[in-house]
Amino acid sequence: TRKESSAASDVYKRQDQDSDLNTTGFTETLQLDRRQVAKFLNGQAQEFPKRTDNWKLLPDCGERLPNISWEPSNTLQLHESAKPVEIKKNGCKNAQQIKTSNNREKESDKPLDGRVNDKPKSTAISTNSRATQFPQPKISLGKSDSDEKVYWTPYGADSLPERLNNGHVMIVGSSGSGKTFLLKSVIAPQISQYKIPTLYIDFNDDFTQKDFLGVVDAELIRADKGLPINPLALEKSLQDDEFLLMNHIYELKDIFQKAFDLGEQQANNFKDALHETYKEIGLHDRTLKQAPKTWPTFRDFKKHLDAKGDLKLINRVSSIFDLEIFTGKEGGMDKRLKESTVLALSLLPSDMVRKAVSDLFLKTTYQYLIRSGHADGIKLAIVIDEAHKITNLPSTSLLLKEGRKYGASLWVSSQEPKDFSNSVKNNCGTQIIFRVDEVRNAEDSAKQLGQRNLAADVRSLSVGTCFLRNLHYAPYTRLRVER
Repeated sequence: TRKESSAASDVYKRQDQDSDLNTTGFTETLQLDRRQVAKFLNGQAQEFPKRTDNWKLLPDCGERLPNISWEPSNTLQLHESAKPVEIKKNGCKNAQQIKTSNNREKESDKPLDGRVNDKPKSTAISTNSRATQFPQPKISLGKSDSDEKVYWTPYGADSLPERLNNGHVMIVGSSGSGKTFLLKSVIAPQISQYKIPTLYIDFNDDFTQKDFLGVVDAELIRADKGLPINPLALEKSLQDDEFLLMNHIYELKDIFQKAFDLGEQQANNFKDALHETYKEIGLHDRTLKQAPKTWPTFRDFKKHLDAKGDLKLINRVSSIFDLEIFTGKEGGMDKRLKESTVLALSLLPSDMVRKAVSDLFLKTTYQYLIRSGHADGIKLAIVIDEAHKITNLPSTSLLLKEGRKYGASLWVSSQEPKDFSNSVKNNCGTQIIFRVDEVRNAEDSAKQLGQRNLAADVRSLSVGTCFLRNLHYAPYTRLRVER
């Protein structure tokens, strides 16, 4: 309801939809059904401006009206049945009141999917109360051949309202083509401006410079100096509300078997040593209802592994213990993953160790995402340059397939398209192709763009120029990357 002075009546005439404007203002009504109200409670209020054109009530934020204070607000206030439902929308305080009709079926007397009490009170409820709001960024990548700005907007924005399939991005390009510049100098600073925590998995010390750490406000963790996680500590399963001990043992066995190329007998000995480690503190059931006072550590595990007497196995995984990589006593990294982190792996002694560390770290990251719930926005960005080293690991595949609903956005970059499996390609909603020198790789890149005749163009791209393909730019667009 608008009750400001009549000085703004000309503006009101343009906004009044049902011709009830008088000297005291006007009122507009929108009826919300049960499902629509539930969307607010789920933190999806931002969907309404897209579908209702801001109800054609709100002026542009640049058009100031008398007695209207412009402040960010996103609050839903629920009242008893047939009473007004007041909504303060983003950008405009006291924008309008929305009333429910007395003649509608009183469905508000019933619980909304268990989200509203049987006897609702007039209580202000933040839309964050049921699903935490996270940033939905609009990232400028550069300019197209027609000098128009090109954006990455996974949740839609402005002239690109449609959502992408996911927030994952695959980048391909030969050495020196501009991949790292895009990630480091274009993407990272903008992601940081949105206050999105970002995990950089760095194999070549590309992201360890002090200047970069300062720009993105990230902490540097060198894996060779120890990681503050404990792979033997479990987290409760949300579905079962218990600790799945046997599942965890087999997951650890599989991670180390793939990372260190263990034979079947070596993998079984590794698994049996894990069993003995947990049994030592009284844990031997398939599942646990409660956590022990302290979880066993990798140092405890080493004792049982040595007792197996499998010298080939011990020698193969010895670097994990010699370097004391896993120094934590607790399992998760929840606090650390709420801030930006660069995980530097370059000084680890072998690719096998780097794979094991990356897989365990990403597994811990995925568990954190699940525990913190679904997200309609980006909760955590994960940047992996030289991604061919780990893109086919189980944890990476899991994050690409399942991470979207928990707010994960993966940016994976490598030199050749063959470095990425079809599963990775199919699960990245955006694909960026820089110059690719080798003929076969250029043909594969053109095929990925859906245009086989582009192979020669892919080979001749100048430094910092690339093709981009997603639902917003179909079949593709060519752009010059710019800060």
